[in-house]
Amino acid sequence: MLELYFSCLLSIFVTTSYGSYLETLIFKKKSREIDISEKGLKGIILLSFLALILNFFFSLNKDICTFIFILGIIIGIKKKIYVNKTYLLSVSIITFILLLYSNINRPDAGLYHLPITSIINESKIIIGSANIHFRFGHGSLVQYLSALHNVHFINISFITIPLASVFSIFIFYLLKKFMFFFSNKNNFLILLYFIFFVISIYSFNRYSGYGNDVISHIFYIYFYLKLTEYILEKKFSLDNFINLFLLSAFLISLKLFMIIAVLPIIYFFLKIYDKFNIFRDFRIYLISFFLFSLFLKSLLTSGCFFYPINYSCLKFLKIYDETKTLETSQVSEAWSKGWPDSKRNINFVEYNKNFNWIKTWSGHHLFFILEKIIPIIIFFGLIYIYLKIKLLRIDKSSTINNFSKNKGIIILFSFSIITTLVWFLKFPLYRFGQSFLISLMALSFLISIQKTIEIINLEKIKRFFAFFILISILGFTYKNIKRIESNYNTNNLWPVVLTENKFQKIKVGDEGYFYFSNGKQCMYGKSPCTYYIPKDLKHQKIFSYDIYWIEA
Repeated sequence: MLELYFSCLLSIFVTTSYGSYLETLIFKKKSREIDISEKGLKGIILLSFLALILNFFFSLNKDICTFIFILGIIIGIKKKIYVNKTYLLSVSIITFILLLYSNINRPDAGLYHLPITSIINESKIIIGSANIHFRFGHGSLVQYLSALHNVHFINISFITIPLASVFSIFIFYLLKKFMFFFSNKNNFLILLYFIFFVISIYSFNRYSGYGNDVISHIFYIYFYLKLTEYILEKKFSLDNFINLFLLSAFLISLKLFMIIAVLPIIYFFLKIYDKFNIFRDFRIYLISFFLFSLFLKSLLTSGCFFYPINYSCLKFLKIYDETKTLETSQVSEAWSKGWPDSKRNINFVEYNKNFNWIKTWSGHHLFFILEKIIPIIIFFGLIYIYLKIKLLRIDKSSTINNFSKNKGIIILFSFSIITTLVWFLKFPLYRFGQSFLISLMALSFLISIQKTIEIINLEKIKRFFAFFILISILGFTYKNIKRIESNYNTNNLWPVVLTENKFQKIKVGDEGYFYFSNGKQCMYGKSPCTYYIPKDLKHQKIFSYDIYWIEA
């Protein structure tokens, strides 16, 4: 247990150290001027992109990862990250609780999340890896962040920590920002951060459900909150534009459909006063380089800049397989629209057309979505009733931060509508659009009670906020303690990433190979690993880079 806890503490310390360095590099701020939890979130971004760039030239083996961690410790000591005892203790305990006796029960983890992590640890970038397994083209920077935790002095399950630590840092950030705006009496932002704190704990409280989706939703909410804060307080500065640009770049690296986050960036660009100095700023080119690295990685692994969008593919490349790319695109969309629940004999293309999917989707997945959002609606109802009751008893003469006439609210609401609409039309699974729905619901609710927000003195209802925050924390703790109790008799203190499955090594050409798991999940085993045998797979090695393609 001590090993697990101190591993959590080490990961958070190193992550925050790199985030502190990034904040200093990007925004030229002194370390003490930056919120410690924001350093943690920015550290996630920096380490993820750093791992990606390194993987173009090296495998992220134990030597490299250990060096990066030791360097992070040195940076942290220099920047005195250790003095933030409340942050380190709180975040590490939350991470520890999430991981203790937990498991990985999401299929995608064993099918391609962990196998991609294994590839990154054992090989530099494999050109055409999507031809070994089509899901290898879907890789997120989450896998690169996990791979970076492959160090000498901790067991391999250390790679499971980042998913949990992202949530823990984010929860600490929400609570800190809530308290900040409370002291500054910005009613709209007080309620917004309070709502997201409670809903985030409700939505993301079990490690076993984490994956690429959850971390992307966490960072989308982070992006949305920063955007809202900047717009409402009219902070249209170059620094804030850079911050939003960085966050949107990272969102795209987590999930391709998060590219929609670029839309409000355009609006923000038009509003800043020194927009013509943007292209003289090295930070723009640094973030653009991060994005270029991401798109280059996608091109090298699949032949497409935005896999599996066929229009983004370079069809003359040997590694590009048009049939597989089109099939992947069609299958992904059909599955997200409920195709497995369809009893009709219909192919993927026809199912996706002309809303043929809507009947199946509404008859099955719609009820799942309602099951998830009804507690959130009830929560909004409780806030509404309480505020209305209190409004009758308090002085209505004070007005605080009138936002009803703020054009930014219209922009934010329009953006939320667009993102939700795109989600519904293309990938209407709850796990894909969770943060879009939450953001739209939260903003709609606050707009509906805007007059109440403008006149009520939230200082007089501190106990209401304290009650819900306390209940949320206790609920999170209770739920995870019950899980820990039920799994206490197992021998798996850490989430298990290895498997006892025996894999068959399949040779491809003279030097190429992959491991076949015979229909079973590969998990973090030998790499590259797949559960099916790709037909007509060929291999070539050029300058120590492995290249795989499908022979036409």
